[in-house]
Amino acid sequence: MDAASSSGQPLPGGTLEVRVHPRKGRTLHTTRLVKAGEIVLVEAPTLLLVSPDLSHATCATCLRAVGPSGIVACSGCLRACFCSATCQRTALSTPWLHSATICSAYARLAALGLPADEHAQLRFLLHAVALRHTQSPEAAARYAALLDLVGRPAAADRSLAARLAPLLAEALSGAGVPPPALDVEELAALLVKEQLNSYGVLASPQQQQQQQAAQAAAAAAGARKPEASTSGKAAGGEDEDEGEDEEEERMLRGSAIYAQASLINHECLPNVARYDYFDCPRPHDAPAPAGPASGAASAPAVGAGTVAGGALGGGASALPLPAGVPGSTHVVFRAVHDLPSGTELAQSYVPLHWGLLERQLQCREVYGFACTCPRCQTESQWSDDEGSDGGDDDDDGDDDDVEEEGGSAGVGVAGMEEDSDSAAAAAAAAAAAAAATAADGEQMDMDEILRPITAPPGEEGPLESNYLHLFLLKYMCPRPGCHGTAAPPSPGSGLLECNVCGGSRSEQEFLRELERTRREEQRAAAARGRGRAGRR
Repeated sequence: MDAASSSGQPLPGGTLEVRVHPRKGRTLHTTRLVKAGEIVLVEAPTLLLVSPDLSHATCATCLRAVGPSGIVACSGCLRACFCSATCQRTALSTPWLHSATICSAYARLAALGLPADEHAQLRFLLHAVALRHTQSPEAAARYAALLDLVGRPAAADRSLAARLAPLLAEALSGAGVPPPALDVEELAALLVKEQLNSYGVLASPQQQQQQQAAQAAAAAAGARKPEASTSGKAAGGEDEDEGEDEEEERMLRGSAIYAQASLINHECLPNVARYDYFDCPRPHDAPAPAGPASGAASAPAVGAGTVAGGALGGGASALPLPAGVPGSTHVVFRAVHDLPSGTELAQSYVPLHWGLLERQLQCREVYGFACTCPRCQTESQWSDDEGSDGGDDDDDGDDDDVEEEGGSAGVGVAGMEEDSDSAAAAAAAAAAAAAATAADGEQMDMDEILRPITAPPGEEGPLESNYLHLFLLKYMCPRPGCHGTAAPPSPGSGLLECNVCGGSRSEQEFLRELERTRREEQRAAAARGRGRAGRR
């Protein structure tokens, strides 16, 4: 419990309250003991947006992944599709979803040939402006929720808004009605609030495979940019993410804004995990064909309902909707472990396997703050060979042999450190390429980022290294290439369920993996000792 937070304002349900922290602003805290696996927050979206790159395979109303056999395409703009006639009717009759005005604007935006990031930003502004000018209590409440999100525009945001405003007006001018007056300051505020508060919704495994295949075909043909296509079969089976694919960037099918969830601040060791159910089975869907889960033998099984009818779902998003959750577009946050009364909820804005430098750059460049969480404090004080039992990092044959003996077992302490090292190296290269430029245009001080991190006054200090290692080993999904966060599916459950791939692992499996990792590290330490003795 953070003593610096003021007394709270209870949220409906009696489990959470909003407090105001002098440094963090508004925060969410528990008002009672919350057990591991308990759902702490369920919320409907304020706004859902489809990524332009996957608009041919994602429902514009509910963000369900849609296969070729299940598509109901928009014949007006050819830039949106729906998973059912019901979703299409809902979108056409809702001014901020896919009304005639937005449909026409989509077509005009596509004709402008804009860069992908500007195209996505203009789509968001289209829907926000539609909310702003819809005369209904629901639209007014949604727009007020957008404006209430954290984030104040800076000079760069105002400059971007001024550049996008004429393009937005041009897109709206073809709808047969005069475009609304656009205030640049308000547009800038909307842009920064969307950047800081929206959740990325991962593409389903099948969407990812199809898009990669389209990009590869376009690259082979010498095309600059692949065209979206609704033809072709859905890729069968689960993506095993082997080899170089393990660390490839996951695509996003869209984004979602949840007003209450945006109050959950970031820590690199989260105590809640977010679950989406956009692809959950529906009563009229055909059941997924039975059969063994694909992938390595050590990979956890993927949840039921992976593919149904014309859907392109998969992973955790295709798990059945939990009891008490009203619909597939609601976000669910579950407690990773027990949370005493007064605990501040914390989610991670970055994947758990990212290294310290990569996490720090992401927090600073995208979200505008330097993370000082206990994990970052701990890792910033590690020496270069921390976690290797004091040994050096020289590569020798014995180390390679030990790794091969481990096979495809779950990520252990050594494996996590290899991930962190490679991620940090990749982040350093990316930082150099991007000139590590902050929002105000000044070059970021890398020495400042890499110096030891200390706790702000009155806040929690560094962790024990062993606790950090065990946390990641237990709550980070061991499936190769996944790195999702795992939480119990319900209080008292003996399982941990990944919020990305949907795989599950029992407590007994975790303990066996922990023992296997311990033995592997002992062998690795002995091999390093033999290598040093040989060099002497």
